[in-house]
Amino acid sequence: MTNKPNFRTMLALSGLILASTTSLALGQMSVTTVTDLNIQAGPGTEYPTVGMATRGSAGTLDGCMEGSNWCRIDVNGMRGWVYAENLSVDQGGQPMIIEEHRVDLGVPVVTYETTGSVAGAANPQPGDELLGRVGEVNPRSWSAPI
Repeated sequence: MTNKPNFRTMLALSGLILASTTSLALGQMSVTTVTDLNIQAGPGTEYPTVGMATRGSAGTLDGCMEGSNWCRIDVNGMRGWVYAENLSVDQGGQPMIIEEHRVDLGVPVVTYETTGSVAGAANPQPGDELLGRVGEVNPRSWSAPI
């Protein structure tokens, strides 16, 4: 008597393998940066740069936008957007560029929504919280308009 797997066993194993690869595709993916790159605050170079990732940095890919090659990642403690041609995924010891293999890898789709600015007082009033870039706001030099 031989211990050959029967059809049902093979079918069950195939289902488990398919389920495990599908769950990876629907969740976050581990990626590596293929070059030094800027991490943008939004999906485009017109958004501010929040930091830089050096070539070979490990990160986590949330997904890429539909109809665009901008992808949202977490890398080096930063969360932002990078272009898909700058990211690779390891598949069986072979790096695969996200841009070239997006469909094959099952990269999730993410969205980006621009929010409008909140209308407020044009001039700060006493007691208002002062917001701005570091170095631009000096609360000691601010005085209420007369």
